[in-house]
Amino acid sequence: MHITIGEKILDIMSEKGLNKKDLSNPSKMNGESFSKTFAYKIANENYDSSDSKTLIKLSKAFNVSVDYLLDINKEKSCIKFK
Repeated sequence: MHITIGEKILDIMSEKGLNKKDLSNPSKMNGESFSKTFAYKIANENYDSSDSKTLIKLSKAFNVSVDYLLDINKEKSCIKFK
């Protein structure tokens, strides 16, 4: 069963004990932060995954691969960025 990226992000947030407000807090998001509008879209599973820069930023923030976010790979495949 394929899940949306919004659902995937909500699952990751739940696993990590994060809420919408945490998305805008760089100290809780591996140095990344996201707007309140973005958090609203995520919370309503209304996120369009066509923006590759945001996907990479999410990947860094959650320490998972872009493939995992897109539900291509079932393993989180933690990655390191320079």
